[in-house]
Amino acid sequence: MLNDKGDKIKANSLFEPLSIGNLHLKNRITMAPMTRGRAGKERRPNELMADYYYQRSSAGLLITEATVISKQGIGWIDSPGIFTDEMVEGWLKVTDKVKPINTPFFLQLWHCGRASHSDFHNGELPVSASAVRLNGDKIHTPRGKKPHETPRALSLNEIKETARIVIASPRFCISEMPSILRVISIKVFY
Repeated sequence: MLNDKGDKIKANSLFEPLSIGNLHLKNRITMAPMTRGRAGKERRPNELMADYYYQRSSAGLLITEATVISKQGIGWIDSPGIFTDEMVEGWLKVTDKVKPINTPFFLQLWHCGRASHSDFHNGELPVSASAVRLNGDKIHTPRGKKPHETPRALSLNEIKETARIVIASPRFCISEMPSILRVISIKVFY
């Protein structure tokens, strides 16, 4: 087998270690993020989630399911959060279980913005930088599958506050869980 430069690729390279900067992977297998919706209504990471990531920790890199950064950012049924002390404690239990395996653990942060629904917000519309509804697919809400709604446009001050939360979230995560956790991406649906 040859790579794009015509060099021979070892047949077992998938299972060989890889270093990318200061990140050292025991193999080249990455567990892609998949939102499982197992955190429950409290959105607190739990033992079921710890077991899930532990069972997959033989991969070279783990990328978590999307994790909401604020109450306003919720838009998926029972997805985990990282905006309360209890949620942080839950993630610490997850990372404590995975840490002995020495697999890098990346937390994917998100704010659903207009991709959310009022069913997640006690009847209040989801928010966005502008009042433009998503087209296409419907959204799965706690009350069933529904069409997207036209979001409430945020004021300039609300946009600044949301930006502050988006910027602060990775710093907060890293300061709370520095020994294992990294932040890979922040998805904001505006």
